[in-house]
Amino acid sequence: MQGLSVLSIAGKPLTVRRANVATAAGGPVPLSATASVDPASAALQSLAASTVAALNAVTAAAGGGSTAVASPLAAAPSAASAATVTDTVVRLSNMVSRDELLDDGEYGDLVEDITEEVQKYGKLVGVKIPRPDPAGGADPPGVGLVFLCYEEPKGADRARVALHGRKFGDNVAEASFYDRSKYDTDVFA
Repeated sequence: MQGLSVLSIAGKPLTVRRANVATAAGGPVPLSATASVDPASAALQSLAASTVAALNAVTAAAGGGSTAVASPLAAAPSAASAATVTDTVVRLSNMVSRDELLDDGEYGDLVEDITEEVQKYGKLVGVKIPRPDPAGGADPPGVGLVFLCYEEPKGADRARVALHGRKFGDNVAEASFYDRSKYDTDVFA
């Protein structure tokens, strides 16, 4: 949701909030009962509802029977069920190539450049980039991946959001969280 806050529609900033309002019966409260809605938001909600209805009608007509598309407006998770980020390690793929990791000088430059770039997201504990076997044997797990360890989950989350989908050379990086205990024991996969 955090990444959506930078979007604007028709010159107006998009505001994204997690819904957590329910009726006494446990069902969702219609948006009109909880807040005032500008015409653009109402139009988007109407479009989403009609799209879901149309998809369900097409599915039923095609013999889909019980297959139905759930409305994205009907069942938003409550704040209590929202996941809290506790991870401090980010795993990056599609960022470095095996060849870049073979040369000691290039490897050192790579670690230095990455460290300089990613420390702006939070206090960095370390950067680990598994290297291939220089003798030409089988590569250990994790070759071609970059692991960033932050002191705080907030820094790791900022890095994950900022680096996912970012281009490095001809590659588009993919960022995800990684288990801290595996990072600490150099278990990379």
